[in-house]
Amino acid sequence: MKNNYRVYMIVVCLLSMLSAYGQKDSVILQITYNATYQGSKCFDDVECLDIATYSSRYYSLIGEYWKSSTDKSKTTLPKGKKSNYEIYKNMPTKGVMEYIHQPFWITVKDSISNLFSWEMLEGDSIVCGYPCKLARTKFRGKQWTVWYTIDLPFSDGPWKLLGLPGVILYARDSLNQNRFECISIQKAKDVYITYPKQKKKYVSLQKAEELRRLEQQSPEDFFNLIFAGDIQIVKGSPKEKGTMPDTSSPALEIIE
Repeated sequence: MKNNYRVYMIVVCLLSMLSAYGQKDSVILQITYNATYQGSKCFDDVECLDIATYSSRYYSLIGEYWKSSTDKSKTTLPKGKKSNYEIYKNMPTKGVMEYIHQPFWITVKDSISNLFSWEMLEGDSIVCGYPCKLARTKFRGKQWTVWYTIDLPFSDGPWKLLGLPGVILYARDSLNQNRFECISIQKAKDVYITYPKQKKKYVSLQKAEELRRLEQQSPEDFFNLIFAGDIQIVKGSPKEKGTMPDTSSPALEIIE
């Protein structure tokens, strides 16, 4: 009887853990980064990584300010420009990362497992007061060099970066188009990650890139496409291909 009860309790605990994914998660650390973007649009942002019990959220602090503050005067406005995305790791689904483009909820899913293959390098540094080690990876055409600290034993970092035995505190790509530098680390109190309830438009990685280029090159055409309602529904999981999709189609491909 005792063995049966023990098995029962283990099953109950496991089911509780699984059902917790997608619910509210308590934040442990809040890590703030200065983010620099030097692509077709150049701007600086102040961004935050909320590390919680089993998930994390990466977002623009300037964007959070605009959503929550009622005082939009120049004296209180943070310096910089907000990025238009949020990233959820292990929420609402364990082992899955969701990159959400705002404000239209265009979302790309990635499997976290084996997303990055890291090469450990010789070197030591101090970032934001923490001793760091050096690592390098290649991700979707760009080489990334990062400094991470095992003093914060969470396998996470800014943007999509993760997979090292400690938090990434500094990262830049080889083209110097994107750079993230930690400027503060704080323990969180009464802060939670809650997955947004808004309906998402799940697209493939290639379609997301196509839409990003369209938004930059012709914002009017981008908005017309989003609001046209001519949406092609594609069942299945996002599939990555080596070439860009045909951009002549006016339909927004959504993967459910």
